[in-house]
Amino acid sequence: MTFSSTGFALADAAALLQALPSPVALAHMDGSLVLNAAARARLAQVGGAQDWTELVHPESLPRVQEALRQAFHGETGHVPVRLPDSASPGLVTVAPAGPGAALIHLHAARDPLEVALELMDGLGLGMTVQAQDSQILFANRSAQAILGLSFDQLTGRDSLDPRWRAIHPSGAAFPGDQHPAVQALRSGEVRRRVPMGVFHPPSETWRWLSVTAVPRRLPGSAQPQQVTTVFEDTTALHQTQAALQQSERRFRSLVEATAQIVWTADPDGFFSPPQPGWEAFTGQTPAEYEGQGWLAAIHPDDRAHTLAAWNAAVKTSTLYATRHRLRRQGGEYVAMQVRGVPVLDGQGAVQEWVGAHHDGRATPAAEETEPNRSCEP
Repeated sequence: MTFSSTGFALADAAALLQALPSPVALAHMDGSLVLNAAARARLAQVGGAQDWTELVHPESLPRVQEALRQAFHGETGHVPVRLPDSASPGLVTVAPAGPGAALIHLHAARDPLEVALELMDGLGLGMTVQAQDSQILFANRSAQAILGLSFDQLTGRDSLDPRWRAIHPSGAAFPGDQHPAVQALRSGEVRRRVPMGVFHPPSETWRWLSVTAVPRRLPGSAQPQQVTTVFEDTTALHQTQAALQQSERRFRSLVEATAQIVWTADPDGFFSPPQPGWEAFTGQTPAEYEGQGWLAAIHPDDRAHTLAAWNAAVKTSTLYATRHRLRRQGGEYVAMQVRGVPVLDGQGAVQEWVGAHHDGRATPAAEETEPNRSCEP
């Protein structure tokens, strides 16, 4: 809103400023001042004194005072300012308001945090704002839904409250002083993507979260005054990973129960310790079988086709299948059937190889086929 020095009565300005929702002061050259209700409320919030200069940070005041002097001479000015109690920027418009008078209008920018809260709700992300003592000051709707607590139940509760039930992925208790929000407040550093399980009272189940805590400082302050915590409900992902891990454990148990030797290799096909089954059967030490040292335990006549089959499987990420003779501790060679499969991640990349050696003498196929013949997948 712009005011001109002509055609604008002083009484009109005084009446108008009382109707404005943002802080406005009507200043006179003789030093008298009229504050509207919004300005009085704002001053009470930042310190209680009814002095318009308290509306802006002291470092911004000289620029506003210069703009006021210019307004008394008919010039309108716009001054970016710092606010005394917020990290959000402000803008002061100083405009002529009749002879010997000027309007000082403070435009406080919308708090970025308010905008962020709306955005987080739209994305389904929980967001809380906590004070320096970690008490929750605000929680968005998504936070209330994810945690299963109402706004009234959340506000005022701090991260050390014993009513929280939180656990690490291992199942161990997650103490309040380890909460990412508390750690961010104490260290002044961001804590990113911390996994945490929290009890969800309405469903009486555990919800898994990925938590990031960002400390907030007021201008000129070295220590955080608040912390903003954002968290995502990762329960579905956690359950999927747990199911995959359980499936893998069952697979390994089955293989171990039906095979003489179970072994693993990295995505590039190299052995790495520990390989307890291999060590027990062959007597090789980790230093001896690491990498491709395991080939030394294969019969010399079988090494070439064994390595060719293994390299082909690793190159194509397909089933590894062959037969060869494997040296037992003491020097005896035993005919073996060998199978290996790649373990893939969600994107289809090989995470590792899992394989097994079975005594080939126990199967008719081994008796009918020379042990140094490769078995194609």
